[in-house]
Parts: sequence; C-alpha cells; structure tokens
Amino acid sequence: DFGNLDSDGGFEGDHQLLCDIRHHGDVMDLQFFDQERIVTASSTGCVTVFLHHPNNQTLSVNQQWTTAHYHAGPGSPSYSSAPCTGVV
Repeated sequence: DFGNLDSDGGFEGDHQLLCDIRHHGDVMDLQFFDQERIVTASSTGCVTVFLHHPNNQTLSVNQQWTTAHYHAGPGSPSYSSAPCTGVV
C-alpha cells in the first residue's frame, strides 16, 4: 500500500510549509530542543535557538551565539569562523 491520493493528486500527509525564518549560512544540524524550541548549527560557526509560536505559526530568534565555533592561528584573522557541524 502506497497511501491514498487526495483530490489534487498528491498523497495525503504530504509536507507543507507552515512557517520560515532567515538563517545565515547553511544549516549543518537541526535539533528539536523541546516542543517550542529548535536549535540549529550553521556553516558560519553560529548556533541559534529559534522559538516556534504555534498561535500564529511564526519563528523568532530566542538566543544566538555568533562565534560558537571559530579558529585562530598563524595566517588567519584573530577569530575566523569555522563551520559548526553539529548540536548535541
């Protein structure tokens, strides 16, 4: 059984966009912290906690660490961003 088709020819239960928000860099990891908060790791080295507002289906930035992951060394600026590849 491959599911049921709806009147538009799509499968019932297809994904649909409920809300979105701008995220700088590529999303390297995404974890649901709880029912209201989503934590993302960015290719820019930033970690962001987004808050979901179910009453109007919006997201907002709850907390952000812009230099959560960086490197410093010979030949690089004092704090160069490094991709943050995971959130634990």
